[in-house]
Amino acid sequence: LYAPGVSVSHVQADKDSPLIMACRNGHTRVVQKLLEKGEDPCYVSSEWTQSTPLFVAAEWGHLDCVNLLLATNARTTINFQDRHRRTALMMAAQRGHVGVVRVLLSAGAKINLQDHVLLNALSHAVGTDCSSADYITIVQDLLAAGAEVNVPDVEGKTALFRARKNPGNSPHKKVIERLLLDHGAVE
Repeated sequence: LYAPGVSVSHVQADKDSPLIMACRNGHTRVVQKLLEKGEDPCYVSSEWTQSTPLFVAAEWGHLDCVNLLLATNARTTINFQDRHRRTALMMAAQRGHVGVVRVLLSAGAKINLQDHVLLNALSHAVGTDCSSADYITIVQDLLAAGAEVNVPDVEGKTALFRARKNPGNSPHKKVIERLLLDHGAVE
């Protein structure tokens, strides 16, 4: 990475770029060096998931990488949808990455985009096991940002239904249900 004239941008058509791999693994210093060397922060992998560096960093909860990318023109990919039409915000919300959710929201991520089964970021967050109190914070942040609570998925199920039927049995689940109800949720 440090040698003059070394190019790391060439990747095989069916592989992730070095930048995407560094983002997946949270190697912030490598991400910074790759960006300095001119690696494309908007590159869309041709691997089966079709991801961008920002999408991958958000999915894996690497906040420092997300911040580095948002400081570049990767900001233009903030609402990129993968082959399942999921966004970085949806993935961060689903995986409980509070800091990443907050940064994406403040950077202008669209909150009510829907994936291929019509789930928005809120539905992704409440459909998990909610084993961490971070999910309460995420739901609060998404609701405060204007997340639609009564958007039905392809089966006609709303966020409240998903929260009640999620696989977890944590005390956080009841708090999340109450938050949804307080914001007008119906089944």
